[in-house]
Amino acid sequence: MKNRTTSKHFEIFKKEAELWLKRLGLIDYRVEFFHKEISKDALAVMDANIDGRVATITLAIDWSHERISTYQLKRTAFHEVIELLLARIGYLGECRFLQNEEIPEEKHNIIRRLENFFYGNTSSKTIKKV
Repeated sequence: MKNRTTSKHFEIFKKEAELWLKRLGLIDYRVEFFHKEISKDALAVMDANIDGRVATITLAIDWSHERISTYQLKRTAFHEVIELLLARIGYLGECRFLQNEEIPEEKHNIIRRLENFFYGNTSSKTIKKV
């Protein structure tokens, strides 16, 4: 049985992402939201064109590997916005280093710290299903 996100889930996700885009001042990007199947084994993805200041944030329909909850939808939206916040740093670093796998790893270390700060540690949360 697959867990599938709905249009209601998408609205929660999008609203939370828009909240963090404003709070973090990421108003210099045109951000488009999508709700569709994605090829990666991920809850959502963010893709940015740094030079054009355009980004897409996509919520995956298939969440078979994760329980769907308002908490997890909001945390996932936050994660993707932080990906955009750090996108230019990653882009600049990747232009200068041969071992570019270290940059995405460190970006995710920062993102996880911010997620835990703003949303708490998931291991200590009781998650309500939406």
